[in-house]
Amino acid sequence: MLSHQRLGLSNFYHGKPAEALEHLQESIALYDPTRHRPLAVVYGQDMGVVSRIYTGLALATAGPPGEARDQIRSAVADARAGGHPHTLAFALCFAGLVSQMLQDRDAVGAYSEEALAEARGFPLWRSFGKVLRGWVRAVSDEASDAVNELQAGLAELSAIGTVVGLPFFLSLLAEVQWRRGGADERALETLATALTFSRAHDSPYWEAELLRLEGEVRRARGEEELALALFQRAVATSQKQGAHMLALRAATSAGRLLVTDGQIDAARSSIEPLLAPFAGGGASGDVDAARALLGICA
Repeated sequence: MLSHQRLGLSNFYHGKPAEALEHLQESIALYDPTRHRPLAVVYGQDMGVVSRIYTGLALATAGPPGEARDQIRSAVADARAGGHPHTLAFALCFAGLVSQMLQDRDAVGAYSEEALAEARGFPLWRSFGKVLRGWVRAVSDEASDAVNELQAGLAELSAIGTVVGLPFFLSLLAEVQWRRGGADERALETLATALTFSRAHDSPYWEAELLRLEGEVRRARGEEELALALFQRAVATSQKQGAHMLALRAATSAGRLLVTDGQIDAARSSIEPLLAPFAGGGASGDVDAARALLGICA
């Protein structure tokens, strides 16, 4: 059970969600609450909850989104039932992370608030919760101190020694910098740091999204040719990894640019093949955005 779980985690962070899912699903099948739940005092979390959370993560990048939500809900429910506070804090934080990947702001807000309430005495999860709550407040324009909260959480995570999650967390900061500052140079610097870190640590699971965000910043700066090239690189990177949700997100960004440029047919052809696999897989922010853009292209 543990061997399959560790292989699942490794494959996920190495940008191989399909391989990750194979191992994680085997780990879930082998999990026996009577035998394995006591291991939480050894490893810090209930191993069944960990496997379900990472199954949700892999599904959030590869799809379908509905199954990703089902996994994190099951994980959080199991964590509540298990009565292990550290497992619950972990599950709530990662459920918020998966919800952010699915572009579900309301869920991110709810999970992060509960995580902060449950994370007393757990500095890692409190900092994690700060980053998520800071992001959702910042993109929702709720408070002027939201960016400060996000940055404070990031600084705390770095001080703790967080490594594999750093590209994802930096992407949240870069998104806020882009949305609030448009062509702000700080967003490009943040993304460059995240990409360098991802490549140095052989952890490419979020590289496609970093490329897409750079494309959005370049587009805001009027560098449309470079922006389109970055969107296309993001699509190619995610397709190579089998990260179909990220491919759809990047293709939608490319499609918006093409529509603005009057290239309606090119926008439609870039999105339709990537949207087709999600016809019955549940809604998400990315799926909804792609469908809306196709409606404009009709």
